[in-house]
Formats: sequence, C-alpha cells, structure tokens
Amino acid sequence: MSPTKYIAFNLYGTLLDTSSISKKCGEFLPASANAAAITAEMRKYQLEYTWRITAMGTGKIGLTKGLTHINILNECRQIYENFQEMTREALKHAVAEAGYPLDDSAIEEIITAYDQLTVFKDVPTTLEKLKNIPSIGTVIFSNDLKHFNETVLPFVSVDLVKAFKPFSIVYGHLAKTVGFEDKVLQLWMGSGNPFDVVGARKAGWNAIWVDRAGKGWVDQLGELSSIVTELGGIIDIVSSA
Repeated sequence: MSPTKYIAFNLYGTLLDTSSISKKCGEFLPASANAAAITAEMRKYQLEYTWRITAMGTGKIGLTKGLTHINILNECRQIYENFQEMTREALKHAVAEAGYPLDDSAIEEIITAYDQLTVFKDVPTTLEKLKNIPSIGTVIFSNDLKHFNETVLPFVSVDLVKAFKPFSIVYGHLAKTVGFEDKVLQLWMGSGNPFDVVGARKAGWNAIWVDRAGKGWVDQLGELSSIVTELGGIIDIVSSA
C-alpha cells in the first residue's frame, strides 16, 4: 500500500536533544562556566548561521540575475557550508563570547560528540509504531542526517539543495522527493522548532509543533496546525486527519 500521507520529522531538537552536548562541552570548560548556558548559545548561533548563510545566498539575486529558482539555488551553492561546519563555527562563537575560547583539538572533540546526541525517550516507540501504519509514510527531514543511525527510516537532507530551512525551496525539495508535489496538504511536518513549523506552513504543509516543555505557541510569524507535548501524539492527529 502506498502512503496517502507523509510525516517529515525534523532531526535536531525533535528527535535528538541538542542540549545533551553540554556534558561534553563541560569537560573542556572551567568549573565556574555554565556549560548548559553556553550550549544554548551555541544552538542559537548554529541556527542563526544557517539562516544568515542562506539569506546571503539569495540576497544578491534581484540585483544581478533576476529572481528564478535556478539562480537562487546557484547563488546559495556558491557560499553554502554544511551543517557540521555551521555547528563548528557556532561553537567557536559561543565559547569565545562566554570568555572561554577553546583550542582546535577541544573543538573537534565536541563536534565529534555532536554526532552522538541523546535521542529523546519518546522517539523509538513512536517511529516503531509508524512502521506498522502503511498509509502514513515517514521520513526524516533535516539539515544534516548522515550520522543518525537510530532508525532505518528514509531521510531527505537539505545538503542536496545547498540551502537551509526555513527557505521555501527546501520544503519543495522534500515534497518532490517523496512524490507529493501536488499533494502538499497531505504533508505533515513534525518539529520541535517553531521556525521549521512556520516554514512548513508557509510552504502549504500541515505542521505539528512538539512542545515538550509545555510552554505554548508564542511565535508571531505564523500559525501551526496542532501542538503535542510528546512525539507519539502526532500519530493520532495525522491518522484522524
């Protein structure tokens, strides 16, 4: 049976806990440093860098070549750096800003550890249940996927487009990859990141925010389809839609 709906799960912050890198960071910081706070800043800069590098790739288009999909992608590819490099640069930014610059060997140890982030506890059970629902296709869709080996789910990486979420072309790439270009209303984004939820909604998808902290939706740039506080809640919403 071919899927009639697709759930695209974001990786970082949805399936993997980005804050879990704080333990490794703490190994290289003085006891007086707040590793958790520095890790939070690292995550902030990681995302900011992806947005900035994508925006810089698209910003020149109107002045030079005209606004076409081909020109946009060509410009993005010229300055694109992969997600691991964005993470490395964000880490350097965060520790330097906190007053604890690290040498290259420490930076590389932390970056290597980023490939083994903790999987949220509700992930394995949810993904296992979805394997038994043939009407719902499941794919992992994120900025960098090459190191995620916890499941055998198919994945789509933005690395092929050479641009980062929430750029609309990235969501179009996923829709085309799974064969749902003309069925975007049957695409569901499952993400713990508000920018990703809004990006998917602007692309015409449904989008569910995974609000594990239970703080409620406050983003002012768009509305979501639904909120869940644990990943498994997505199954009921999509199944009944």
